Amino acid sequence: MHISLDSAIGQQRRLNQVGETINSIAAPAAAYSLRSLTGGDPKVVRVRRSSDNGEQDFTASGVHSGALVDFVGSGNDGFVETWYDQSGNGNNATQTTDSNQPQIVSSGSLINSNGSPSVFFTGDTRDDELDFTDLTLTDASVFTVVNIDSSADQQIILGGSTST
Repeated sequence: MHISLDSAIGQQRRLNQVGETINSIAAPAAAYSLRSLTGGDPKVVRVRRSSDNGEQDFTASGVHSGALVDFVGSGNDGFVETWYDQSGNGNNATQTTDSNQPQIVSSGSLINSNGSPSVFFTGDTRDDELDFTDLTLTDASVFTVVNIDSSADQQIILGGSTST
């Protein structure tokens, strides 16, 4: 049986900004997107700009409206410090080490994949990653949309070890 994300987190069923409903098998432990998953205009990312290391939170509409790009500024890069959990459980994905943060703005332009804003993990020696330290993934289903660059050294989407 599939239930909507809204139902799973005890909220009224709504459509996201592009008229889609999000379905899930069970109550999600976490949900990440650059769009609103349950309606409204939630915070989706905290971005650090390369020019001065200033940080600011952005909602789904702020990502799509150009506010994020305006904050980062022309010619500068922007990196994701926090990707906010939209499930209501507060399981935010974070990376506090500047050199390991994935990119969202490159040289003043929002990174896009197939016309949609995207978070770019370089897969090079930067070792880009976001930490999901509050999640326990003993039994989990992960649904993701990924555009893998076949030239990248590593193509790990979700990984772990005995210590992390």
